[in-house]
Order: sequence, then structure tokens, then C-alpha cells
Amino acid sequence: MSKKLLPYIGGLLIISVLVILPFIKQTQKKATFGQTVSANSSIKKYISNPAPISPDKVTLVNSKTYNGLPVGEVKSYETADAWGTAVFIPQNHRYPGTDPADKVNDSAEAAQKQIYDIISFLNEKYGIKFVMAEGDLYGKVDGDKIDALAEKIKARNTFANQVSVLKTEMKKQNVEASVINDFSVSATGYIESLDREIILQGAPYKMKSEGKNISLYGSEVQGTQEESAVIVRNYIYQQDRQKALTGNQKTPEVARTDNSQSSLAKAYALLLSKRGSKDNDLETSFNSIEQLPSGNSYLDSLIAETKRTYLSLKNGNGKRGATTTATSPSRSENPYQKINDPQKIQTLVAQSENKIQEVVIDRRNVETAANFADLLKTNNTDIGILQYGAGHEEGLVKELNKQGLNVIIVKADEVLERENVPKISSLKQ
Repeated sequence: MSKKLLPYIGGLLIISVLVILPFIKQTQKKATFGQTVSANSSIKKYISNPAPISPDKVTLVNSKTYNGLPVGEVKSYETADAWGTAVFIPQNHRYPGTDPADKVNDSAEAAQKQIYDIISFLNEKYGIKFVMAEGDLYGKVDGDKIDALAEKIKARNTFANQVSVLKTEMKKQNVEASVINDFSVSATGYIESLDREIILQGAPYKMKSEGKNISLYGSEVQGTQEESAVIVRNYIYQQDRQKALTGNQKTPEVARTDNSQSSLAKAYALLLSKRGSKDNDLETSFNSIEQLPSGNSYLDSLIAETKRTYLSLKNGNGKRGATTTATSPSRSENPYQKINDPQKIQTLVAQSENKIQEVVIDRRNVETAANFADLLKTNNTDIGILQYGAGHEEGLVKELNKQGLNVIIVKADEVLERENVPKISSLKQ
């Protein structure tokens, strides 16, 4: 596969999943246009003013503006006669089709947490409310999706409070320390897994679900999204058949910790691989504390109530708007299975790569920039945030400039660090 396509792997698979599945120390320099500026990577409280300050371009490109935030670099690209500004925040996102707990999502979790801090800062201090996110269709993001995530966040908080009260009561009732500790460790781990699932939905989605004052929009054109899914699906099948013809007939199994795959087909194998569920330590802990001969009705009711909340969270995937993982296309359904000419398959692979460049990458960049500009005007604002795959940076900057928008890139530490990983990694967004 062409190396220049590698940075787009995450974005390509998002398109595929949506349809197929179906679904530092602070430097004192001021940023100049196109210049990279390092920023302090430590996190601290950054909202000092009770009311938002109207942002200006000079302030937003100054690295000192982001002091204390996890911002790795700031770049700015100016265009003549600009009427507005796009604050472009490149992202690493959850690897489509994977379990949130998968190690492959570690970078995405770190990046989304940092992006959450950055967008919150821009929203709270400078009053930037307009946010456009990659993946959803053009227009306002579906309210059911936000409501479902809001319900999950609320249940997560309820559970965390119940766990705290339950641990305190068990101590009062002189429950064995080892039992309390086992439950505490398991419950803490489960809460952390919930936090990971929530932030992997995307930083702006978490903000919106928490009731933050932002307007959240999708960027995708449905026709392009569907066409892209077909292109990517065929490309995956073609590469799969190519591997079989060259003697590598084994289904690629992608290890959870393997970040060195070099093709889209191998990356997509991650979606096809079956993942067994781990033993549920928390359920075992609940079973243990339910057997305690406490004789205390209050403690018994706390245990029962906390377990009910846990089971509600555990079984909540079917709620409206909730994200579910559907069955991936079967390898046996490969429409290229009867092609036995390696050269023919190679030609098809090359054609698909051209289509990926033309449709999935270039056309989406053009459409996203146009949609961003259009919705800014519709909302009577001249500034907004665009969160999009890091691999689209160069193309989106050019297209946004063509729309008459200055572009300020605010890049999270984790995204910048991942960009500096050798390009052989196919998991680079």
C-alpha cells in the first residue's frame, strides 16, 4: 500500500465502520503563521475569568495563551481577505470496531482527554461554541446519541458515589479488610473503564453530553460516506485476496499491543478478530460481599442498590443512541475470491488506492471545509473548532483557506508525539 495513505487509516476505517458495520517547558516565542511553537504540557486550572473573552487571532496563535494546557504545538495559516477562523484540532480517535479496553486505544484515550481540556478552555475562556466533529453526518449531531451518552455519564457518577458510600459502610461494619480492598480495586477499575469508554466517544461528545454550552455538528456528506465505505471495503477484500495469492493465506491476527502493522488490510483484521471477554472481577467481588453474614439491612440494601446500578451500566448497550459493535463482513464473502491472477489483483489494489486518495481523502477534505464554512455562516459566527483526523491536516488547511478561513492548528501533546512515531505504523490516525 502507498505509504502516503498510512496516516489516514483511522479515518478510512471510520468511514468503513459507519456503513459496513453498519453503522515542556513554556517557550516565550510568539507563534507566527506556519511556525511551530512548543507549549507547556503540564495541566493546571486555566479558567480565571468568570465570563468569556472575545478571542482574536493574535491571542489564539500565541503559545502563552495555552500555558498549562497539554498543547504540543501551535501553527497558523493565513489567507487573504479572510472572513473567519477555523481552530483545527487534529485528533487520534478510537480504533473502529475494537473493544475500548484494547491497548490499541491507549493513544486515543490520552489524546481525547487532552483535546477535552483544550476545547473546554477555548469554550469557557473565549466563548467559542461552534464545534464540528469528524464521522457524523452534516448538520447537528443526533440528539439521541448525546442523550444516550449523557445517561451513561449520569449512571457512572451514581455508581461511583454508591461505591464510595458502600466502602465506608463496610468499614463501619468491620467487614474484613481484604474483602473491602478487593471490591475497591475492582470497582475502581470498572469506573476507569467507563471513563475510557466515555472519552473515546470523542471529547466534544462528552462535553455536549455533560451539558456544556457548545453547538456540535457533523461534517460528513452521506453520499461520499457511503461511496467511501464501498471503496474501502473492496480495497480490504482485494488486499486480503492478494495475500492469499502470494502464499500468505492465514487470516491476519492483530495483537492487541501490536502498533506496527503496515497495511489497511492488517488494520482491518483488527475489526474482524474475535475478542473474548475477560473475567469480570467486579462481578466476583459483588458475589463475595453479597455472601457476607452482616445481618445489617442498611448494608444489604447498599450492596443490592450498587449492584443494580452496575448491572444497568453493564447491560445498557442496547439503549437508544448507544454505540454497538455489529458483525463485520465475513472473509468468506470476499467477491474477489475467484480471481487467481496476482497481477489482476495488484491492478485492482492500485485502482482502489487512487480512489481512496480521490474520494475518501481529497473529496472529504473539500466537503468538510465547505460544510464548516457554511455552518459558520448559518450560525452567524466567524470562528469555530474543527476536530478531525490528524492525517488530514495538510489537505484541510488548504481547503479551509480556500473557503476564506484563517486556520489555527492547536495540536495536543499526544497527537504530536504520535506523529513523530515512525510512519510504518498503520495505526496512525
